[in-house]
Amino acid sequence: MSSHVEVIETCNLVLSSDFILCLEKVFCVPSFDKNLIFILRFVHLGVSFNFMEYIFTLLNKSKVVGFYELYGGVYSIKLQITLIIT
Repeated sequence: MSSHVEVIETCNLVLSSDFILCLEKVFCVPSFDKNLIFILRFVHLGVSFNFMEYIFTLLNKSKVVGFYELYGGVYSIKLQITLIIT
């Protein structure tokens, strides 16, 4: 099976906490209900993660910007909106 893949210059993910994650040069599969983010992409942004048994904390420069849960075997980040700038 194949799917259409788009290269996106800038993608701003607005988290439920109003914090904005700005990703550059990402691949997106529009036909997917969910897309995956490789967490090492955040290292240069000052973003880190603290994984616990069923939840994780998202930190920006050591400040907590969100708490999220393990859902269906995957740690999920809840978004308010995704802004895509191509």
